[in-house]
Amino acid sequence: MKNIAIVGLGFVGLTLAVVSAKKGYKVHGIEINNKVIESLNAGKADFHEEGINESIRSVLGSQLTVSKDLNSLDPKTIDCVIITVGTPLNEEKEINTNYILSALDSIKPIYNGDQLIILRSTVSVGLTREIVVPYLAKMVSIQKSQVKIAFCPERTIEGNAINELEMLPQIIGALNNESYNLAEEFFRKITPTILQVDSLEAAELVKLFNNAYRDVEFSVGNYFNHIAQSFGIDGVKLIKVANYLYPRSRIALPGLVGGPCLEKDSYILVDKMPSDKGKNFILGARKHNESIDKDIAEWIINISREKSYKNIGISGLAFKGKPDTSDLRGSPSLNIVKLLEDSGINDISVHDFLVPNSELSVYGRVFNDFKSFANGLELLVILTNNNRYKLLNIKDLEDIMSTNSAIFDAWGVLEKNYDSKIKIATCGNMFLNN
Repeated sequence: MKNIAIVGLGFVGLTLAVVSAKKGYKVHGIEINNKVIESLNAGKADFHEEGINESIRSVLGSQLTVSKDLNSLDPKTIDCVIITVGTPLNEEKEINTNYILSALDSIKPIYNGDQLIILRSTVSVGLTREIVVPYLAKMVSIQKSQVKIAFCPERTIEGNAINELEMLPQIIGALNNESYNLAEEFFRKITPTILQVDSLEAAELVKLFNNAYRDVEFSVGNYFNHIAQSFGIDGVKLIKVANYLYPRSRIALPGLVGGPCLEKDSYILVDKMPSDKGKNFILGARKHNESIDKDIAEWIINISREKSYKNIGISGLAFKGKPDTSDLRGSPSLNIVKLLEDSGINDISVHDFLVPNSELSVYGRVFNDFKSFANGLELLVILTNNNRYKLLNIKDLEDIMSTNSAIFDAWGVLEKNYDSKIKIATCGNMFLNN
């Protein structure tokens, strides 16, 4: 196997394309977004990922080519097609298959039934067998059992994907033995550990289990935080004490939970579950995590009305802070901004260390420099746990923020070594401070 095509050059597709090219594969990347193609041809990803731009420039034009379609390629030269397009939810919280079907249509110019198809998009259990396999079989008039297809879930974390692709075990669920052998041959060059599961459905479920587990794990911290505060106790401080040097306690710190995977994968998991057993548990965790957005928005609204705050700034609009990302997809911070706007608070300053100004500007006045952003603020809201916040000095903020000001530091990332004049709240005590 030497030549592969990757359909969709977002976070999942581009990171795999770059790593595959560096491992010696000839990679043809397919992307319909002109902005993404222009950025790649300039040697840059359209998102932040540690080390990716250097990697793109090292393979672009030699091992990696980028285009809008596959029309110029000879079908005989492509050994494998990998589909990595997104799978958003519709209004009913069900998976939207349109992107996958469009991706399948896009490979018609080169697909002849001989190539291995790898589906790497997150899907509901059974979708590969029930929708993708028949679609491919009909496309080239072969039996469904003859389709060469494997489901190989992507499980990397944004911000460290280049490294994780070469370290994490690769899961392979295949329709038949030939499909498995081909998929193993491809991934053997990329990662040292291959894990075979019994079916396409098992591989689909692994990804959903991984992300739903994280969602539930985070919800436990958020539930416990609420319980602690119902007793008048700071939840963050209590959880840190419970975890400290105690090997059987790893309670997650409370905070915002979102992103392009966690916001939807619990819904995708329950979509095709054959019984209701477990659905309430999974969805209860997801909905509780979603409720944190509203809790924080209400805290901001209440203190703004109580103190007559007008000059409000929100920092940290990407969906997470560790590892660094510029990704706004599924960002709880954006939900909070929307809730504030709905309440009548729409004159907001915004800041993020990595999100481009062009993407931030639709949410408020944009500042590149944090100190310029914080200057004169009556209420500063920090919504991610980016390590850069630890470089800020509370005393400096006291000097530049308005008098009688307040800070909501969702994750408690600001270093605070003395009694500050600024009122500071976190997720751990926000109900105690209302």
